[in-house]
Amino acid sequence: MNGVEELLTTRRVIVCCGSGGVGKTTVAAALALSAARRGRRAVVITIDPARRLADALGRRGELSNDPVLVERIGQGEMWAAMLDVTSTFDSLIEQFAASAEQATIIHSNVFYKSISGSLSGTRDYMAAEMLLRLYEDPRFDLVVLDTAPSRNALDFIESPERLVRFLRHPLFRVLTAPSRGGLRVIGATVQPILKVIGKVVGSNVMSDVIDFLRAFEGMEAGFAARASSVSRLLRGDGTDFAVVVAPSPEPLNDTRLLVERLADNRISPSLVFANRLTPRFDGAGEPSTSHMQHSDAAQSADVVQKWLDDNVVALRQRARSERDLVQTFIDHLSTTPSHTVGLVEISEQPTDIHDLDGIARLADSFG
Repeated sequence: MNGVEELLTTRRVIVCCGSGGVGKTTVAAALALSAARRGRRAVVITIDPARRLADALGRRGELSNDPVLVERIGQGEMWAAMLDVTSTFDSLIEQFAASAEQATIIHSNVFYKSISGSLSGTRDYMAAEMLLRLYEDPRFDLVVLDTAPSRNALDFIESPERLVRFLRHPLFRVLTAPSRGGLRVIGATVQPILKVIGKVVGSNVMSDVIDFLRAFEGMEAGFAARASSVSRLLRGDGTDFAVVVAPSPEPLNDTRLLVERLADNRISPSLVFANRLTPRFDGAGEPSTSHMQHSDAAQSADVVQKWLDDNVVALRQRARSERDLVQTFIDHLSTTPSHTVGLVEISEQPTDIHDLDGIARLADSFG
């Protein structure tokens, strides 16, 4: 069983990560379609706020938190979804609130309204929550996750553990302690910290933050448990990371830094998808070594043929150079005999991908 086949038939979660602009979203969609071809029920979800997944599938405006069926292939199914941060956060509040009244208080809080849809850290944690939710959904055998570009992908991976640390921090317990009087009754040790924060964000905002945290009281255990579950899922045997790269130095360098940070998080990708490679042109258009004397028309044809031959030679050289760059990247990742990283080559597509047919052509590259 080759690397792609194992990835598509045995994993429960595939996380696609890489630099921006390398075709990560379309590769994620093609993986989901390939899994569906193998009889699995796969859902691809993007947590990138850009709407590239909807554009690639030709479904702009149709994707949301609720997965939609894109294609049914025999027993296999391909679904697609796009993270809605506010909706995910709202439903999580409703899940862990002790009462409808508590949920209403939080939903109406000014600070909650400001963070539920716009704060980057909130997006990271809600992305992790959505991954866990789809993983637990009995409709799906496989979740393919399209992450944000590499500079932000690690924020998503690290967000569950950051949330757990915050919820266990003594300052959180002080701020959420049952009391009346807002800022006035907080202990002398914490007051200087809050005054500094209040000067930066404003005392009214600080009061809203504390009101939110106090309304949150009793829900932290549920949030921490979900965060811990996501953290275990990302490092579990059923999850694999697929790194998508393009054959040029800058995105490869960005992705190398991403992989190093993944290693710091005890995560090792097993496959690299080298996308947008120049085709090899093997066995086609060998350059002519000599030209016989012909008529003017024949000489013109010879000139055209030589031009084509020279272009094929240049393209072959470009294809070799690109693959050398990618191989150097692979060698850097495969640092020990016990961990080797597989390579999947994907040639440059003739046109931009903007519908399911384009995704299907890309999926053909996986076998």
